[in-house]
Amino acid sequence: MNEFEFECSHCGEVHKGIPTFGADIPNTVLQVPQEQRESRVDLGTDDCVIDGKHFYVKGYVEIPVVGFSDPFIWGSWVSLSEENYQEFVECFDQDNRSHVGPFFGWHCCDFAVYEKECTNLETQIFLRDNGIRPLIKIKPTKHPLAVEQNNGITRDRLIQIYEQMLHGI
Repeated sequence: MNEFEFECSHCGEVHKGIPTFGADIPNTVLQVPQEQRESRVDLGTDDCVIDGKHFYVKGYVEIPVVGFSDPFIWGSWVSLSEENYQEFVECFDQDNRSHVGPFFGWHCCDFAVYEKECTNLETQIFLRDNGIRPLIKIKPTKHPLAVEQNNGITRDRLIQIYEQMLHGI
């Protein structure tokens, strides 16, 4: 398969490789006033706890790209129950953890490329071995994110996402 590359219609540069975009925090962190975040939000690179009772983990929503072996990836956050979060934490540092779960969760991120909000989509979170971030599978619905994950996207759609995320087009 060929490597993905295209000439950007906005900046004229040739961008190479299938990108990964994502959210740095779950949307719910934004509901905590800025001046209270340090005391109420425990944010790590792979998990987040708000007020000791709302639990989130980071994973990947992988979208197949027609004609390419590598997927396009959204780095996303999902909520977990306290019980599932504790199980996630207990096995997180293990090399072989894919046998644990899957876990039910609610998607907690929005992406500007979708007209509909992506928050509160039902998900399943699948742990993967060897330190690879968990796979987030969106429950099949008519939501564009779920449709794209299930059906894949074209090269042109990936270019559209790329340009919108980099340049706000």
